[in-house]
Amino acid sequence: MKSKSIDIKSLTAELRNISKQGDGSGQRIVNDPNKKMYGDRSLGESMKNQAQKSYEANRKSTSRFLEIVRDINAKDQYQIDKFIYVDSDIHEVFTKLKTHTKLKLSYLASHLLEEFFIEHKDSIKEIISQKQNKFLDK
Repeated sequence: MKSKSIDIKSLTAELRNISKQGDGSGQRIVNDPNKKMYGDRSLGESMKNQAQKSYEANRKSTSRFLEIVRDINAKDQYQIDKFIYVDSDIHEVFTKLKTHTKLKLSYLASHLLEEFFIEHKDSIKEIISQKQNKFLDK
């Protein structure tokens, strides 16, 4: 699992802005009755192609993400009966994900931690097997 550095505060701010815009599409509605809108005719062919490619890429990305959400929600091997505390900005992102995708957050946390433990299994074993107490380990 490759980890990318993510600025959670920027992500949270962006999600807040999307929520404030209403429909979550990230598009602004123009309410100027004097302004004529010509739709696709006003766009050049290259801009149409770029917009179409961007739309398709976003659709594929969203579809892949929703597939991952379904896979995580389908896991049934977790015993969900313990608490985990997270940063408030991370919790806000979790809440928005839960609202918009029906993602089971406890399953996501367990899944991510499971992947982390598997990836770092040898290091974790080494740390756990080290002497922990100078009086008990003599």
